[in-house]
Amino acid sequence: MNPIVSIYRILVISFLNKKQYKIYLFKFIYHNSVIGKIVKIYDYIKFSHLLKAIIKNVTTCINRDMGILVFLGILLLAATIGNYVRTEISKEIATLFLYSADGSIVMD
Repeated sequence: MNPIVSIYRILVISFLNKKQYKIYLFKFIYHNSVIGKIVKIYDYIKFSHLLKAIIKNVTTCINRDMGILVFLGILLLAATIGNYVRTEISKEIATLFLYSADGSIVMD
């Protein structure tokens, strides 16, 4: 039970008991709780629409950022492969120029 609502109900019940309005007391509490629940459900609906709009924008931003990160990852992978290939080609070229036809190391 909500403490604030409990205080409110105690005040209303004590006021209505003094006046001997028992049937009105029941109707008042019943209608008050029904109206409160309807208002709460309506507020939940409005809040869910607002939250859905916010999450849609956040989801769009996250998808865009993930796309950028995947693109950068592919670029880094391509750069790494290119660097490896360049290094291996450089080693092959270096071995071609360092060794003569008979297999001895050429020293300038």
